[in-house]
Amino acid sequence: MNAAETLRSVGEPFAQGLCEEPGRSPTYRYANAFRRFWEQAALVPYDGGRLYPCGPNVWSARVNDCAMRPHYGLSRTYDCDWERLAQKAPEAAAALRADHEKVTPVPPPHRVGGGGFCHSFPNYARLLAEGFAGYRRRVEALPAGDFRDAMLVVLDGIGTYRRRCLDLLRSSGAPEELVRALEPAARHLRGARRLELHLLRRRLRRHRRTRPKPRPLFQGRGHRPPPAGALRARRRQ
Repeated sequence: MNAAETLRSVGEPFAQGLCEEPGRSPTYRYANAFRRFWEQAALVPYDGGRLYPCGPNVWSARVNDCAMRPHYGLSRTYDCDWERLAQKAPEAAAALRADHEKVTPVPPPHRVGGGGFCHSFPNYARLLAEGFAGYRRRVEALPAGDFRDAMLVVLDGIGTYRRRCLDLLRSSGAPEELVRALEPAARHLRGARRLELHLLRRRLRRHRRTRPKPRPLFQGRGHRPPPAGALRARRRQ
């Protein structure tokens, strides 16, 4: 078996994804690692509540006791118990450790929130209006290359994770409204259109509140302003 197959057999999906295509760019390799993790990682058990997924993070040791797991906030790194990984897959661990040592810290002028911490601000309005399928269409329209391939791989992993969550909810007897919330957005286009119109109305109301007030008339020299009552009468007309 090669390194990726060995890591899969010992239950290390994130490390498996990093090793599958060593000749690709780091962006693609990390994206593939996330895809394999979403495909194989243990899911948080459903607790009967009104929200899912919820509870501990799926990449925490409480849920997935892997030697290598995604880091919750730094995109190009991971949490790894190297000694434990070496016990499970010695050759693969050595190759991954050599790759890891090539990654240098982010230069200070380019740090965001510390050492490259990936603070993110999803466009929730567009995500809710377009749905998952809309994001895929926009990614597919990007120029060909490793970045486009990497984003499609990430979307594949998210789609698989969503389907696995749906299967878990159905097998656990979850409420139908919770199951529908995770179903493909194409079934809820009417609701998405209502949300889009609601957001548009909010934007118009905000514009009315913040737009500058008109300047008073008759500010030029030599002009006398009309009585206040005359202006009010004109507005009523």
